[in-house]
Amino acid sequence: PSQLLVLQEIGERGETTPTELAAALQFGQATITNILDRLEAGALVTRVRGEQDKRRRHVAATPAGERAIEEAPDMLQDRFTK
Repeated sequence: PSQLLVLQEIGERGETTPTELAAALQFGQATITNILDRLEAGALVTRVRGEQDKRRRHVAATPAGERAIEEAPDMLQDRFTK
């Protein structure tokens, strides 16, 4: 579920940073990094260096990640339909 939460947050925000994701989801930075590692390994997100500040990494959903977001059930809705 945490991977889906992160992926959905990226989908809502578009390109974002791990720090922004951690703050929005109230996850620790290490947790976000581990989740992003798994999502990147699954080709659902990409990480790119910032244009202006090469130290910053930006995260965006890949086309496969966008499809996964669209196909994923709304977790709250799923809970009420059971």
